[in-house]
Amino acid sequence: MKNPSDQEGQTMNLRGAITGGDGSLRLIEMLLPVLDGIEAAIERGEAQLTTLNESPEGAILSGWLEGQQVIHRRLLDILEREGVRPIPAVGHPFDPRQHRAVERVSDPTFLAGTVVAERRKGYRTAHRILRYAEVVVVL
Repeated sequence: MKNPSDQEGQTMNLRGAITGGDGSLRLIEMLLPVLDGIEAAIERGEAQLTTLNESPEGAILSGWLEGQQVIHRRLLDILEREGVRPIPAVGHPFDPRQHRAVERVSDPTFLAGTVVAERRKGYRTAHRILRYAEVVVVL
C-alpha cells in the first residue's frame, strides 16, 4: 500500500504539470510516448486494412482507425497550442542540435548528410528540444 504522503506528492506533481512552468513540459514529455503509440497503431491498422479490403472485419477496422485518427488529431492540436511542434527530419540536412543519427546509409541519390528516414519523431518548443528526432543519415 502506498504511503499517503507519496500519493499527495504525486497529486502535487500532476497539479504542477497541469498548471504551467516546467511542469507542463514534463507532462508533454510524458505524453510523447502515448502519441508514438497512437501513430504506430494507426500505421499498423492502415497496413492491415489494405489486406482486408471490403470484408466485415475491414469495416470494423476502418471505424476503429477513424477513432484513433480523431484522438491523434486532438492530441496534436493540444501540443500545438502549447507551442510544441515536430522537428523537421526527412529530406532535411542532419542537424546535431535537433537530430540523433541512429543509422548511417550509403545512397548516391541523396547528398551526404541528408536525413532519409525517421525512426522516432522529435519535438521541440521555441526554446527547447523535448525529444531529439532519431534519424537515418546518408554518409
